[in-house]
Amino acid sequence: MRNYAAPKLYDFSPRIARPTVEENARFEIKSVMLQMIQNARQFGGLQGEDPYADLTSFVEMCNTFSIPGVTPEGIRLYRFPYTLRDEAKRWAHSLEPNKTNSWDQLIFSRPQATQEAKVILDRISRNTDD
Repeated sequence: MRNYAAPKLYDFSPRIARPTVEENARFEIKSVMLQMIQNARQFGGLQGEDPYADLTSFVEMCNTFSIPGVTPEGIRLYRFPYTLRDEAKRWAHSLEPNKTNSWDQLIFSRPQATQEAKVILDRISRNTDD
């Protein structure tokens, strides 16, 4: 009865599942980290913007931070939404809540992902996770 009386108009659940961290890990994103990401330039998905360059820059920036008990992939997943604006942000909000739980799943969920993009991003991932 409650569902009919107060329908759920919008699901505010995170679209990207929060990364799993080790039991005693303290996962905290400090404001300076967010400022650094947002000042580096947010990706809007507009014509003329280079998603590969933005992803490369984002991965490089994430690699400058280390959080004990949190994988580099976890750091990327948690920070990624803060790099988006405009069309790219709308795309991220269109994902099913909590269904995206890996970096590859996030990157390759875009309908425009091509084989070239997969090769480039795979190379980036291998170089940064070693």
